[in-house]
Amino acid sequence: MSIYSLGMRGLVYLKMGRYSESIANYNAALQCGGPVYFRAMALFGRGVAERDQGLPLGGKTDISCRRKIGIVYRPRDGTVRHPMMLLLR
Repeated sequence: MSIYSLGMRGLVYLKMGRYSESIANYNAALQCGGPVYFRAMALFGRGVAERDQGLPLGGKTDISCRRKIGIVYRPRDGTVRHPMMLLLR
């Protein structure tokens, strides 16, 4: 399975409140390698899942690592459309 598929499945589990399954999918996505952008999104998603599961230190670490990578998704029109951005609301 691709890093993108695993990351999206992690997002679905996260939105469903199934944090353990979400973290497992994000971990598998990170092991796949792939483009830096997708690894950053997997780190961010795993961090949110860990935070929501009650593991604030792990979540904070993953979210800050993602921010240090410096990946920002901005389409040409300036809107944010990536599904991961739904987690910020």
